[in-house]
Amino acid sequence: MTYSSVTTQMRIKDFSEGLAWYEILFNRKPDFVPHEGFAEWELVPGSWFQLAEGEPGGGPMRLGVRSIEKERGRLMTELDLEIEPIQRRDGVPASWCTFEDPEGNKIGLFEDHQNQHPVIQVVEDYFMEWSKGYVSKRSEGIRAFFSKSFTGYWGKAGLESIEPYGHDYGLDDVLRQIDRGEKQFHLTSLVERGGGEVLLTGRETNMIQGKAYSAQCLLVWRLEDDGWRLLREHIELER
Repeated sequence: MTYSSVTTQMRIKDFSEGLAWYEILFNRKPDFVPHEGFAEWELVPGSWFQLAEGEPGGGPMRLGVRSIEKERGRLMTELDLEIEPIQRRDGVPASWCTFEDPEGNKIGLFEDHQNQHPVIQVVEDYFMEWSKGYVSKRSEGIRAFFSKSFTGYWGKAGLESIEPYGHDYGLDDVLRQIDRGEKQFHLTSLVERGGGEVLLTGRETNMIQGKAYSAQCLLVWRLEDDGWRLLREHIELER
């Protein structure tokens, strides 16, 4: 049997307090709130975490991260947590640690040390610059990741044709139109190909004034003389 989706649910007595705590843990608001006392986050495409009001239970749940040391440090600081030291074992290509939410539910982090491509950290930094740009309304940090040959395509339902945009498109105007924005990217595949290029697919989510807007993305990154640069992007809104 091959599964296309996974959900993990945890229950917590004080839903308002629990919701705020998990928003910090996941570093964003829920993707879906179907009714009172229930919220869902799509942590990676097809994998959902559900938070429900009720007697504490569920888990354990482990979250895969790119840098376990960085995320462990963030959670210890922002949530004032005591988290056990990072665990490792000979022959196991991963590291992990475990902690608890305010009601004792077990949660963990893990980092897979196999097949970590150097472009992944660059992509994470790129999307972080978008979040910073939404606040500063300045595009220099984002544009610094573009190749001089950058070309982008953006589409949505109902469009008959798509006009390409280049390195110097009106990025500042885009940033000025959005308040309280945050951009995240969930990687689904990575393929290396000739010419120093890497093809990535994934889901981009823009949180705008607390509401999620998602798109399917195809990104081509190329290793150039000054580092990894975004050569092409094709973004299709899901709505």
